[in-house]
Amino acid sequence: SINEEVIQDVIAKLEATKITPATINRHLSAIKTLLRYKKQQWDYIKLRKEPKGRIRVLTKMEENQVLDIIRGIKLNTRNDFYPETADLIGLLVDTGMRLSEGLQLKYEDVSFTSNLISIWVNKGEKPRSVPMTKRVKTMLEARMTINKVRPFTITKHQAGHAWNWARKHMGLTTDKEFVIHALRHT
Repeated sequence: SINEEVIQDVIAKLEATKITPATINRHLSAIKTLLRYKKQQWDYIKLRKEPKGRIRVLTKMEENQVLDIIRGIKLNTRNDFYPETADLIGLLVDTGMRLSEGLQLKYEDVSFTSNLISIWVNKGEKPRSVPMTKRVKTMLEARMTINKVRPFTITKHQAGHAWNWARKHMGLTTDKEFVIHALRHT
């Protein structure tokens, strides 16, 4: 039997482990779902207040600076993926796509006639289409000469490495919100 006292004990134990309010809420939501399913009282379970997610956006100047830094590096075997990362950053900024969506993109999902990119598999589990800017269309057409199946062959790790390198050169290592996902908000 689960009652208010049991829930308060569960919450106290979860809080003692120093997990975030969001994680505590995931546990409480699961308990509420079970109680609802078993037709037991559950309305006394109150979720914790969660902090807002990232809201950082890049200024046009920061966007240009990141791209200039990544494109301006002298290439060698350790950073030969930087130009591809710069193209990926342009795609992410202009479309609002997630990093994973950009990396998994295939040309069969790009329509150069309607200027739309179809995203079939994503975090929200709802297929959607995003419009292409002229910059994205030009870049994707150029990348098609490199690989006919996928515009991007780099890994998430490589994209993050190039991003962090640019971030360091911009003096933004202490800005915890200056992450690749900020491109989606931008």
